Amino acid sequence: MVAIRNLLDTEDVVFVAGFDYHVKLWDETTFSTVTREKVCSCGESKCAHVGAVAKYLRSGGRRPPDPVFLCPICGGKTVVDKNWLDRDDEGRKRYGWRCENGGLRHFLEAKAERIKKRLAANPWLFPPVYNEAGECVYAGVLRADVMTWEQCQEASRRVYQESGYDPTA
Repeated sequence: MVAIRNLLDTEDVVFVAGFDYHVKLWDETTFSTVTREKVCSCGESKCAHVGAVAKYLRSGGRRPPDPVFLCPICGGKTVVDKNWLDRDDEGRKRYGWRCENGGLRHFLEAKAERIKKRLAANPWLFPPVYNEAGECVYAGVLRADVMTWEQCQEASRRVYQESGYDPTA
């Protein structure tokens, strides 16, 4: 009886669960999760699950609710702002948000903090390169080794003063 049911079951199944869509294509046995940002849990960029969600929405299917979470800066309620994109800790795209108290400023402050943490965790601008034998072929460049234009200007000024060189003469 199960085999006959599977032969007759030729419809994709799409439904809203939480803030995402759950999708089971007609020829699959397990569900995949598709986010509001069109990212599927299977990992493929152009996936049949995302297409099934698009078909579901075109036929009048309901959308999931906007996720509600608290602002990491002040703890206030937030609303989705589709004009801004962000990436979560796993690198997935998601929409930005605005805080009821701090607005867009709190979103940008939280994003800047995450960027600072990522930069602190990875100090390399260009990481070192090793060959198959484990020997260092290229030493790499640390972000701290790169000078800003202000630092370059100050170093040049100091060299001019110490050497007595006058670049305007």
